[in-house]
Amino acid sequence: MVVCLSPQRGLFARVNTKGWRPGSVRIERKANPFLDRDSHIECGAVFELDDYVIGQSIERGRGVVGRIARDAVPALLAAVRESPTLSDHDKQIIEESLTPLRSDSAAP
Repeated sequence: MVVCLSPQRGLFARVNTKGWRPGSVRIERKANPFLDRDSHIECGAVFELDDYVIGQSIERGRGVVGRIARDAVPALLAAVRESPTLSDHDKQIIEESLTPLRSDSAAP
């Protein structure tokens, strides 16, 4: 499973159950009911998926399965900012995409 951190750029991060990689942010099943168990988003190693790959996933019935709870956004932003492996450009793109989604923002 992956989570989209920037739809504009197609930047994604892996979701795993262990959280052993640097920059992993814990997300709980209770707040994210599409998960099978508590998991982690690997914010230190983002990658791009192009429209073709995304389209293939949706065609096969494995498209969007849920949205990460907004209360996780501050931790995701902090992990991205602190990541020594992400480029400043990727950090800026992710920050611009996620900041309006914070639970404490004025966005609905």
